[in-house]
This record gives sequence, structure tokens and C-alpha cells, in this order.
Amino acid sequence: MIARYAELVVRHDMPGASEDVVRNEQRRVREEANGDEGFRNCTTEVGPGEYTCAMSAATPDAVEKCLE
Repeated sequence: MIARYAELVVRHDMPGASEDVVRNEQRRVREEANGDEGFRNCTTEVGPGEYTCAMSAATPDAVEKCLE
């Protein structure tokens, strides 16, 4: 889910970004998330419906709404 969110942010902020740019940002966000307790608890705090909603969201804002 973190990788999906990072992809959406990059594509929103930098339309036309190369796949390398997207992958680098996904990697950076994953590394950052590993050090954040909120992200580490994600699997116990995000339900199946929220996960499905977030993974099918088309924009970063939509992902955030799924997780409210």
C-alpha cells in the first residue's frame, strides 16, 4: 500500500515521471516507513475494506480518504 501511495504521489506531482523516478520514490518511502511506528502498525490498524479502497484509489487524496 505504501508503494501504491508513493506511485500516486509521484504521478500526481510529476506527470510523465519515468518508471525509474517512480521506483526510486517508492524505495525511499518504504525506507522512511520502516522507521515510523505508525507505518509498522499499518497491518493491524488497516482493515480489509480500507486496504481494498486504498489500493484501487486513483489519487493520493482518495487513498487518504480510504484510511480516515
